[in-house]
Amino acid sequence: MTWEFVSPASVRAAVDQLVLFRGVVANPAGQAFVRLMEALAQNRPEPRAVWEAYGELFRLLAAEVELGDETPAGDPWLNFVLDRILDDDNPFSRKAAAADLAEMGPSLRAQAGEDLRRLQALTRWDGPAVRRVVAAATGAEPVGWDDLRPLGTAGREDPLTAARSAFKRRLVAARDWAEAIPDLALHYRTHGTGAFGRYRAFRWDSSGIVPVRHPDPVRLADLPGYERQHKLLLDNTARFVRGLPAHNALLFGPAGTGKSSAVKAVAHELAGQGLRLVEIDRNALDQLPVAVQALAERNNRFLVFIDDLSFEEHETGYKSLKACLEGSAAARPANVLVYATSNRRHLVRQRVSERPGADSDELHPQDAMAEKLSLSDRFGLRIAFFPPDQDRYLKMVETLVRRANLAVDPDELRRRALAWEREHGGRSGRTVRRFVDELRAGS
Repeated sequence: MTWEFVSPASVRAAVDQLVLFRGVVANPAGQAFVRLMEALAQNRPEPRAVWEAYGELFRLLAAEVELGDETPAGDPWLNFVLDRILDDDNPFSRKAAAADLAEMGPSLRAQAGEDLRRLQALTRWDGPAVRRVVAAATGAEPVGWDDLRPLGTAGREDPLTAARSAFKRRLVAARDWAEAIPDLALHYRTHGTGAFGRYRAFRWDSSGIVPVRHPDPVRLADLPGYERQHKLLLDNTARFVRGLPAHNALLFGPAGTGKSSAVKAVAHELAGQGLRLVEIDRNALDQLPVAVQALAERNNRFLVFIDDLSFEEHETGYKSLKACLEGSAAARPANVLVYATSNRRHLVRQRVSERPGADSDELHPQDAMAEKLSLSDRFGLRIAFFPPDQDRYLKMVETLVRRANLAVDPDELRRRALAWEREHGGRSGRTVRRFVDELRAGS
């Protein structure tokens, strides 16, 4: 099936005949487009109905592009449809994410192809085409949406955004979208469906798994001075993404040494390979089994991230975490790893009275101490982050100054960097970043 000119009435019929990908137009912009086509399909289009539908569609497309940070692939309406195809959660996309295309029933694959052709027909109505028919129906020339532009951050694509953009460009150039079924199935298999195909970071709250729409953009190159620690973490995570054995990881050390940033940067680095970060607050660890089970039902690989982890002696939440790491009747899903950061090497606070030989009302103090120490032992990879010495601190400063393209006299830079660390709590990665930010601000 090929489409050259598609009448408004034919568009309405194409929408009605969608089976798997109905979700692509089941949203405010999609419904505004449908209403516009219905209004134009009348023998005598009513100008007010045409203009209202057009205005609503324009507002929604303008908000998507102008307030977003991605350059559209082709016409904004075309880009909108392509994004919703990649996001759509339906039997075809879920099966493609979970299994090879050869394992899919021919009927499912054929229906997906028909739906894609119908959606391609909708995108024939680009900005210029809509502007012409709206002007003819209403007598008023609309501005059109051809020249919408994103915010200035559009050039900073992360790996997931880059992968989506590349696929959309392939469909823009395709004569027949149904022929792109193998590529689309591979995209779902690699990147996931629904919100997991669109966002790379999430958090767990009382309503479940919620996307983080603007995650921390930190990259490993922004965190100099801890290259050995980063390599250990990146190598472990890359093995996990490839389906090889990998360890739960504990990053420990003083505040400000870049532990949390390292986890976020590694997740950022591998987002284009299907890795997603899901942060859960330490106070919600009793819900960890529920969160892990929800993730087990998806095809992506997930890092469950617990920041600033430690427990007071009276808290028992560590037992839920221990069971998740190892030791419960249900095995940890193969697509989930737990990464945690802590300022403490031993995550559960201990009393002096719990040491063997100390006065205590505990009958078996050594057993009590061993139980608390065993939580750290459940992490197969434990990486220490310690404050840098002076030489490493200054090298970290120099590295970030070069990355920021700042011209500062070396002697002046050294003097100011040392003064800054004395006045702002000592040497750490956080101190370095704040000092360079101060230089960038021109202070």
